[in-house]
Amino acid sequence: MDQQPPSFSESPIQNGLDSEHDLPLYINNVANDELWHRWATSDRANQRIMELESALAELESKLQSQTKEIERSKQKSSNIFSQLCGTPVRTQSFIRLDVVSVVKRVRSQSESNPRERLQREFYSAIEAETAAMRQLDTLRDTAESLRAQIQSNSFTASEADQLFEILKATVAHYTPNGPSHTRILEDDLVRLQASYDKAQKVLTDLERARITVQHAHHYYSMTLKKLDDVRGVAFSWGGAVTKIKYQAAVEIAIKADTCLKETIRVLEPHLSTIPKAVLVDFEELQTMGLLQASEIYTLMYGAERDAPGVSKTIKLLFQDQETAFVSLTRLAIWVQERVPFVAADLRMARAGRDGGRRNLIIAWKAQVQMGTDGLPNFDSATATTEPTSYG
Repeated sequence: MDQQPPSFSESPIQNGLDSEHDLPLYINNVANDELWHRWATSDRANQRIMELESALAELESKLQSQTKEIERSKQKSSNIFSQLCGTPVRTQSFIRLDVVSVVKRVRSQSESNPRERLQREFYSAIEAETAAMRQLDTLRDTAESLRAQIQSNSFTASEADQLFEILKATVAHYTPNGPSHTRILEDDLVRLQASYDKAQKVLTDLERARITVQHAHHYYSMTLKKLDDVRGVAFSWGGAVTKIKYQAAVEIAIKADTCLKETIRVLEPHLSTIPKAVLVDFEELQTMGLLQASEIYTLMYGAERDAPGVSKTIKLLFQDQETAFVSLTRLAIWVQERVPFVAADLRMARAGRDGGRRNLIIAWKAQVQMGTDGLPNFDSATATTEPTSYG
């Protein structure tokens, strides 16, 4: 049996220098040609993952559209069914009519009978819903296949960053003073890496904001519902039970406000990317917060409850809650819709960074070959991962 080359994780790259030759241990213990080829293999796996991720993002968009279409179809068939249940059955008797007259009369009734028309619409809606469900199942299966392929390539791709740093150290050891065109490529890579890091930070923040603003919206909706249940139709101070219910609403409002503060924190570095209309909502929420319920409770049950103008102030706070809820809803929608675009920006930045690495690796290889014959020729075309077809 052929001996398998050592895996990257087994390579002793963390143990300093070889005392005998004063060379990094990975130079001696990992074949040089393997080092270059392994980076190429890992790079190909990264390229494959980017293709799969792009396809998956497009597919997830189709899944969302298909899900909404099914919901509309279900609503339509439900509405038609309700009409059918509420429409009386009409019967018609025929007395001594010839065949032609019967056929004409049945056809006429079929066209004019609202119940039969509704039945046809109902069956048509059910067929459309069933077809949409089949298509949704197909899309879900394809998405699962894409995720599985991404996972299968992820381990090989994960070595790319570390292998690149090792190659960088290798080149620095053999040829510390590279030609000018190589230094230009290195400068370009620094810029591309900075763009990638920035895009990654934006996506991390937006994904965090998506979670926190959704939680804020959820808790604030619960707060408003509890206050509506307590208030009823008419405004009232209420008794001890009402006070306890207001306290519960305040506790939930505090959770909503905490989530909002975290949303504001992660979005503040990216205010220039927020549209003006949404920025107005953001600034209003930043000023108002989501603790109106706490202020209402303090005014209703605090020492100043009998002071002039308290009732008017409380009513204004209830109005502020409605305004804040509308602003919070719009902000949550914008963040939700923005994340896929930011993810696409990150994929583009990653493609640029990886392309810069690829160009620099070629230049480094040529540089090393001019400085030493210690490394065999490197052909990136021979180091590939076998592509897997996807739907």
